[in-house]
Amino acid sequence: MNKKYLITISFVILIISLIFKYIDIQLINSSQAGSIISSKINKSLKNVDSLPVGLVKLQEAYPEFIDSIGDNFLIWNDGTKMVYYEGIDKTNFDTLINNADLHDQMSMKYEIGGNYKIPHKNFDPGRIRNELFFRKMYGNTKKEVIRHLVAIKWLPNSVNKKLLVTTINGVDKKLIEISNELEKIPH
Repeated sequence: MNKKYLITISFVILIISLIFKYIDIQLINSSQAGSIISSKINKSLKNVDSLPVGLVKLQEAYPEFIDSIGDNFLIWNDGTKMVYYEGIDKTNFDTLINNADLHDQMSMKYEIGGNYKIPHKNFDPGRIRNELFFRKMYGNTKKEVIRHLVAIKWLPNSVNKKLLVTTINGVDKKLIEISNELEKIPH
């Protein structure tokens, strides 16, 4: 696989992690989740509150891509079904990082604000990723990824670096906002 392509995918995933932190996405409790997704969820499900909170969060975060969710799956808008929890015990951190399912990806909560404890070893919410999920969303091939890239100026007043970033999920716009906020911080 092309090294530049892998770097681009890694950068996109890193930026997504930063955006989650920037817009303060927090896990919602399951009673709130039911009212949020009940209009899009599979009508045959009786108890929306029993759905995994991580699945609900994914649908809430990516409504343009995820059509519906069920007990242990999500369905993309193109009809592709993806399993949420594979049921594999991943007590070894290397196994967790290299073979994460969506449940693993959503298992760690980002801490919000400035008063939080120093994280313990291997606590890194943005690092545990299901690669198939992000490839489905942002592109599975170099050509698919490139099709959605635009150039932005990163920190135009200090660094003035041109970055190619994806337009999917408004990443380009959010990154410009982050850049503008960082420029306001005195050096």
